[in-house]
Amino acid sequence: MARSLYLIFPNTWKIVLTSALLTGLMSACFNKSVEFEAGWATRQIEGTMLNSGGEELEKDSFIMVLEYYSRFVQFEEEQILYVPQAKLIRPGKGGRFRINFDFRASAIETVFISSKHRMERFRFQRQMGIGELHYEAKMTPESNWREHLILEVSPFLENFILEPRYKLAPVHQLFIGEWLDRERENVQD
Repeated sequence: MARSLYLIFPNTWKIVLTSALLTGLMSACFNKSVEFEAGWATRQIEGTMLNSGGEELEKDSFIMVLEYYSRFVQFEEEQILYVPQAKLIRPGKGGRFRINFDFRASAIETVFISSKHRMERFRFQRQMGIGELHYEAKMTPESNWREHLILEVSPFLENFILEPRYKLAPVHQLFIGEWLDRERENVQD
């Protein structure tokens, strides 16, 4: 009986086995804080931004999103050039966020930033077969916030104000500048 089904539907078995294998491989590629839904191509990333206790973070929390657009310029034996474009996303009620993944972008990097917490990074390249990502950013408290702010957070954020290549909206540049000023004042007290 099984042999006769195989002869009647030879490609069906290949499709079923390949689908099972791909699903298993895709689920093994991400860490536990990432879940995905099947789809043609990645459309959006949604999730929550919470502290290590699972509670909503302060109002000053935000997400820097870098979308990488590939330029089809490649010289011999060199890597493909990627042009980043930045935007700032503020989590809503309950720490929930939704980031639309531009179809022209080939990769996206998210950096979750909150006062007195370590920066949390997540990078994803567009993949066929994954329609939507669900990411839970658990922010880790930083015991030495002053050093972390001066050595890591400030230089990272200042690039978005100083570098025009990121094309960050002036309103978002102003928000970052004011946020850095407040944090520096709080650290010096």
